[in-house]
Amino acid sequence: MEFVSVGVSAFISFSIAWLGWHKLEKRADRSSHRSETFSLLAPTIRLIDEFRSIAEDALLKQSSELLEDKCSILLRKQLLDAKFHSKYNMFKTKLSQLESRRIGIPSNLLIELRIAFTDGSIDSLSKYSKALLATDRIETELYNAFERTYPKIK
Repeated sequence: MEFVSVGVSAFISFSIAWLGWHKLEKRADRSSHRSETFSLLAPTIRLIDEFRSIAEDALLKQSSELLEDKCSILLRKQLLDAKFHSKYNMFKTKLSQLESRRIGIPSNLLIELRIAFTDGSIDSLSKYSKALLATDRIETELYNAFERTYPKIK
C-alpha cells in the first residue's frame, strides 16, 4: 500500500514538472517566433519610409523643374520611377517572407500604393498626400496584422 502511494505521489510530481516545462517551452517558442517575425517587419517598415522620401523628393524636384527643359524633366521622372520600382520589388519580397509567417496585407493596399506612385508624377500636394496616405495605411495594416497574429504575451 505504501509503495502505491509513493508511486502515485512520484507520478503526480513528475506530471506537474513535465506540465510546467512543457508550458514554459511553448511560451518561449511563441516569444522567439514573435521576435523573429518582428525582426522581419522592421526592414519592411523602413522600406515604407523610403517610399515616403521618394514622394517628398518627387514633390520638391517638381517645383524646381518649372525652369528646366523637358528632357531633364523626363529623365528625372524615369529615375524616380526606377527608384520606386526597385524599392517596390524589395518590399514585395519582404511581404512574401511575412506572409509565410501569417502576416499579410490586403492586395488593394498594394494597388493603392502603386497607383499613388506611378499614376503621373507627384507634382502637387494632393498627389503627395495620396502617396503618404497609401504608405501610412500599409504601415498601420502591417502593425495590426502583426499584433493579431502575435498578441503581446502577458
